[in-house]
Amino acid sequence: MRLIQNIMIIDDDPVNNIIARHTIRHFDSNIVIDDYSDPERALKFLEDQSKNRVQKLPDIIFLDLNMPLVDGWTFLEAYKNLLPFFNKDIEMYLLTSSCSQKDMQRAKTFPVISNYIYKPLNINTLEKIRKEFSA
Repeated sequence: MRLIQNIMIIDDDPVNNIIARHTIRHFDSNIVIDDYSDPERALKFLEDQSKNRVQKLPDIIFLDLNMPLVDGWTFLEAYKNLLPFFNKDIEMYLLTSSCSQKDMQRAKTFPVISNYIYKPLNINTLEKIRKEFSA
């Protein structure tokens, strides 16, 4: 049985990061949360971890799609290249306000994406994720 111990949030909106952080803390106060308002910094962290023998990787990543400079799609393209170097599987969830059918269809082209979730993150969604994660 896998436990959720570490979650990474990548979203340029600091308010969403606060809401997500608060929701996760309310859900399980033992989960370590790292949030990034700059997707390039998150990607740099993951790149650095991919080179380490002892990696400190999240169990779950919540990724926003609509961000300036480096959007979620660009992040995912770079992330795919790091996967072979990670020592564990990371569940990736798109956490977005986009209800575009085009975005939903495009998300299906990325096997690394576990699910497409609408903002804001809530306890019910986290419960479903925990059940899937530990199954």
